[in-house]
Amino acid sequence: MRTVTPENAAALINTTEPLNHKKPVDHLISELRQIATALATESPRFVAKGLTDKFCNSAPVIADILEQKQALWVDSRGGTPEVKKEFKIQYPEMVALRDDFADTLEMALFDIPEAMKTIEAVLEGEGPEDTVVDISTLVVVAQKYPEQVTAAGVSEDRVQEIALQGKEFSSLYAKTLALPGGSLPAKTARDKARTFGEAYVALVRYFRDRIYTSERNRAQKLQARRKKEAEAESLKNVDEI
Repeated sequence: MRTVTPENAAALINTTEPLNHKKPVDHLISELRQIATALATESPRFVAKGLTDKFCNSAPVIADILEQKQALWVDSRGGTPEVKKEFKIQYPEMVALRDDFADTLEMALFDIPEAMKTIEAVLEGEGPEDTVVDISTLVVVAQKYPEQVTAAGVSEDRVQEIALQGKEFSSLYAKTLALPGGSLPAKTARDKARTFGEAYVALVRYFRDRIYTSERNRAQKLQARRKKEAEAESLKNVDEI
């Protein structure tokens, strides 16, 4: 990662192993651009700690590549216009269903730590893929504690209905992702850039923390030395009196 430059960023991204992420791509792009702005003036402090000027100049290039890959991914999504239209209608409805279901389960299972841990984890994710997984996870939780969930106003039949809605939405979402040959090259390319971008941000944060810690320690030592010198000078003046 430290060897990245504006010239080799694209090649390094292409060889990156994509990972799963929770952070929305637009947030990451915004963060990369904020880092680019900061490093435009602060890069000497990072270079003094071991990074290169070219590394510091790579943030806007990585942001541009990620933005391009995201746009290509969005444009490459398959499916007929009818499927896309239906997805746009159903997606917000499924997000609302998941959120309402999670709220109900929270109230019903608030005194069961294991269940609450699972529900809280569900609420961390974003995007249609997470929504599909989240609904399935919540259904499993509800089926594990049928008495408490029924007492909260959600019958077992309703839980089954929610499970079916989740499966149907999953099938619909899969149709929006389908490309000739059944592969998702545009998504993989986007995910590679996303993984690389997050690694770059993490390294910048690491060096930022080192810089601030070092500067804070120096300031504290300087303050302590000046205080000691002032005390010594004060004692000297007393002795002269």
